[in-house]
Amino acid sequence: MSGTLRFVRSNSLLRFGHVCICLENRSVLASLLANNLARRLAGEIRTRKARITMLSASDRHMYQPGLLYVAFGQMMPDELY
Repeated sequence: MSGTLRFVRSNSLLRFGHVCICLENRSVLASLLANNLARRLAGEIRTRKARITMLSASDRHMYQPGLLYVAFGQMMPDELY
């Protein structure tokens, strides 16, 4: 399914009260989106008007692009977490 993600000013989001954003952490894209939203909603997160939650089956996240560094001996597998 394709679509467009449109960012709106956080003020207009908060017009409806508190905001809770949940993302399923299965990809680098979800991590990038969470970081982008965290930057855009930094003030609201600090004042607890907004919250971003990453859902995952594990409490650890492996940086999969780092596997290339493991293959070339630049990192150890446990450094990817």
